[in-house]
Amino acid sequence: MSPIRHPDPSPVRSASGAPSAHGTTLTDVRIDSDSDAGVDIVTSTRVDAGGAAGDAGEDAMDELTRILAREIERLHAGHKIASEQQLMARFGVSRSAVRHAIAQLESRYLVRRVQGSGTYVHRRIDYTISDSQTPSLHRIIEAGGGRPRTFVVDHGTYPAPEHIAQLLDVETGAPIPRLERLAYIDDAPAMYLQEHVRPDAAEHLDVTLQVVGSLDQVLRHSGREPQRAWSRATLDTPPDEVATRLQIPADTQVWVVRSLLRDARTRVPLVTSRAYTRVDLVRMVFEFDAR
Repeated sequence: MSPIRHPDPSPVRSASGAPSAHGTTLTDVRIDSDSDAGVDIVTSTRVDAGGAAGDAGEDAMDELTRILAREIERLHAGHKIASEQQLMARFGVSRSAVRHAIAQLESRYLVRRVQGSGTYVHRRIDYTISDSQTPSLHRIIEAGGGRPRTFVVDHGTYPAPEHIAQLLDVETGAPIPRLERLAYIDDAPAMYLQEHVRPDAAEHLDVTLQVVGSLDQVLRHSGREPQRAWSRATLDTPPDEVATRLQIPADTQVWVVRSLLRDARTRVPLVTSRAYTRVDLVRMVFEFDAR
């Protein structure tokens, strides 16, 4: 697909028929050069090039955003889009109009801007939380089209606080393993997990995790069958240290998902967790059967 831009020499006219003060209208045409006829016009969009203030100017910027959004949908993640200067020349609009459109696309997580490099097509993955799906972080990320990696940031054994002890069905103050892990999706820090594990759920947890990487697999190797008992999700601002780990500004909202895993056979609780997840990298999808 190659773009062709044709200026329409006729001025834009107002509803009364008088020429508009907003300047020349441009028609942006995209052609398919692989058709039998050599070229085949598939879309034709007119963009007000004036960029004037007021409703008409805002409509033009919104239209530019829609055009770019449609084109981006057909591109692969990581594809570098045209520069501001190239988009200005292509559509005949001002730099402010282009920047407005790019900002809108970024707010919809369709593009990401890399300082000093350019703007790239962006895709979020769907992270499905379900009562019928294996609660494996690695498998869920892979099913969404991402490449997962996890690292143990901190681990140790601590006295169980009362609310954690109730969830894991142990005595308050009983020593339980606690993990903090950082999960990457396609080389970007995407999730920070704080997990408390029932003491008898798995042996040598921290060592095994360093080798296997997947907590779900560690539990299964210990004869458990992890199942999601419940989950609760909110959008909230993470603690400063979590924001630093996720490489996001401290005031950025993230998904905060609390979950409890239990053994599907014995119904014994296994793990309670809190996961902070970047909204710009992950779209949360919840699927629960109420029957």
